[in-house]
Amino acid sequence: LGIKKSKFENIIWLDADFQHPPQYIKEFIKYQKNFDVIIFSRFLPKSKRYFTNKKFKKEINENQSIFFNNLCKFLLFSDITDYTSGFICIKKKIFNNYRLKGYYGEYFISLITHCKLEKKKIKELPYNEKARYSGTSKTLPEISYKYLILMYKYSICLTLNIFKKNF
Repeated sequence: LGIKKSKFENIIWLDADFQHPPQYIKEFIKYQKNFDVIIFSRFLPKSKRYFTNKKFKKEINENQSIFFNNLCKFLLFSDITDYTSGFICIKKKIFNNYRLKGYYGEYFISLITHCKLEKKKIKELPYNEKARYSGTSKTLPEISYKYLILMYKYSICLTLNIFKKNF
């Protein structure tokens, strides 16, 4: 609804836990005229993860996040490094013939796949990720019904997007 009601050409969203520092929004402005989609990626060589600071330790889900993004990169498009970023600036017109699908991260995988298949110009930028101000990851690997459902949704989403890419 927010996208639909927006009055501007570019739509920006980011996580509310401040892992995506809001001051980086200024960087979108530099690139928004030349690209349809701009993504801040945790996995570019110049990016810095919050846990490189010795006072923070890596969350238990980080290894699975790295693995899943590498899997997406291998099976979908090798030039995208962060398939679950969620820190994005995107042209509103892309949503004229596309509707977000999914809940947590799978919506982003589907969106990026759609943009790649539609030959949209995509730019990834590095940034310095911060530790969460509050809350916890939705993908903590605890053996629970919620976690199993989330992994199932990710698997289905990846499979559907591989199919879209190849057929």
